[in-house]
Amino acid sequence: MENCLLWCKRTRTIYCLVLGLTLVVNCVLMSLLNSHVMSFLPVEHVVTSIKSGITADIHQVETNHDLLLNSIPKTFTSGYMVYTCNNESSVQCGGWSDRLSGILSTFVIALLTKQRFLIHHNHSFLLEEFLAPNEYDWRYNASISQKGNKANYDLMNKDSKKAKKYLYGKKDLDKYFKSYVNLIHINWDFTEVFRARPHIGRDVPWITKWHYADIYKEVYNYLFKPSERLSRALNSQKRRRSKTACAHVRIGKSENLPDDPPRHRESLDTLWNVFDDLDEDVYDLFIATDDESLLKRASGRYPNQIIETDGQIGHIAKLKKGYNTEVSLKMFLDFYMLINCDILILTESGFGMAAAYIRNTDSDLYCWRGPELKPCSRYTVHHMYEGMMLAPPGLFPHITQISDKNKRKAL
Repeated sequence: MENCLLWCKRTRTIYCLVLGLTLVVNCVLMSLLNSHVMSFLPVEHVVTSIKSGITADIHQVETNHDLLLNSIPKTFTSGYMVYTCNNESSVQCGGWSDRLSGILSTFVIALLTKQRFLIHHNHSFLLEEFLAPNEYDWRYNASISQKGNKANYDLMNKDSKKAKKYLYGKKDLDKYFKSYVNLIHINWDFTEVFRARPHIGRDVPWITKWHYADIYKEVYNYLFKPSERLSRALNSQKRRRSKTACAHVRIGKSENLPDDPPRHRESLDTLWNVFDDLDEDVYDLFIATDDESLLKRASGRYPNQIIETDGQIGHIAKLKKGYNTEVSLKMFLDFYMLINCDILILTESGFGMAAAYIRNTDSDLYCWRGPELKPCSRYTVHHMYEGMMLAPPGLFPHITQISDKNKRKAL
């Protein structure tokens, strides 16, 4: 080691310093290992990790965005994998978070099969009217169906069990999705299923490295940006102050949604107490809700602070076939308002969770459970509201068993 350090002084190169430091680390590690202090760690794993840390400043670190871009095939096989939510089908798509989960799952299936990913969405609204392609053109054109055969695949709810052997990786996905145009109806997040696949770290590396929050944020921003129409509507929102405090309050059954099951029923005093304590010279206030009466109460209580978005309160999962532009516009305006809030309060709903995942900050996020607001984060919100964004555990009972088996193989 002494000779190596003398050589460093002569050459004075950064690579030599790295080599010398690596040798020092090796000596220290071997000493610790001989004393059984670190006998529980594989030497190669520790040395490799430390070397990676040493060279991090020399070589550019791969960002999340780079990792996502590198997972996109350079060349596609023939055919298309199409997330489908259309008026022609009798299959229900669910709410906005259900649709985002379906889009994500279809996107991953497209990566695994190396087919082009597209979105065919005209149920309740034409998706392109509110969201435009950002870095990837996902727009569906009916003319592609003329180039080859097409088939519908219903992976909604319990019907998705039929495909589990293929999704797990026990069978070849290409032998399940055999058509030129594969129209997939799906409303579950299958992240845990994909993570159980052999070699998933090679095929789609980011799905094993990222948390749910980062998966949704990176994929959403890769695929989408506000359309010109939505951008104009967002820019027209009147904001008088430098910051915005927001809440998403999913009430459920109400006068404007009489057929919806009851949801959040806690006293609104909890919310009013938070808003009352905020500096009214600093904070505008915003509430996204499915209850018209709640908005009226908030507007009456904070007439000079409340921001109101255009459109009509409703739920896209409850709309009949055809377009409802007013409900859809309000949904997207509310969604982007929540994404850009400085303070965000959530109730139990996938809509609010999705906004929290995509949000640009992790600070000042609170989960409303019972009479209290509990501090939470993009990385813990799914523990607070289990089942709102992910496939229910009972849907795929063998996930844990298969995942553990694959982990043992990897060791």
